[in-house]
Amino acid sequence: MFSVGLAATVAPLTATVLADADEEHAGIASGVNNAVARVAGLLGIAALGAVVATQFTGSLDEQLDVAALSPRGQAVVQEAKSRTLARADVSGLPPQEATSIAQATEAAAVSAFHTGMAISAALVGLGGVLGLALVRAPRREVSCADCAGGQLVAAPADAVRERPPVAVPAGAA
Repeated sequence: MFSVGLAATVAPLTATVLADADEEHAGIASGVNNAVARVAGLLGIAALGAVVATQFTGSLDEQLDVAALSPRGQAVVQEAKSRTLARADVSGLPPQEATSIAQATEAAAVSAFHTGMAISAALVGLGGVLGLALVRAPRREVSCADCAGGQLVAAPADAVRERPPVAVPAGAA
């Protein structure tokens, strides 16, 4: 899903940005395009991390009655909440409490990870759909008469360097 979204979005968007820039501004356009992509990626990762952490904490609170735990068990749960997706250190806890905390943190981590992956897949898929629907590479219409290389080459006259006419010997077809 990720690669389909990127393929449908990144190449046409980059082509559109660079095609609209004048030749002397192509470097700046490429730099701005790359900077925006990097900043957007960083902001997306930060937002997704916040969602995953919130999902982890909420899922852990649903699965455990923290008030019923020993003071050491409560401390372990608090530490687990601050270290999202990390395995809880349940050493030194009574076996039954250690098992319940370990299982709850593992289930909360899996739930949070699934939520993060579902959001990522949905956003990349949405980006691909929007890219396919809205981003179009600019096209130039060139008639065959204006095509310097003929019908087979299809190079517009303004893209070809001027060449002196070639003298054709008399009698050659």
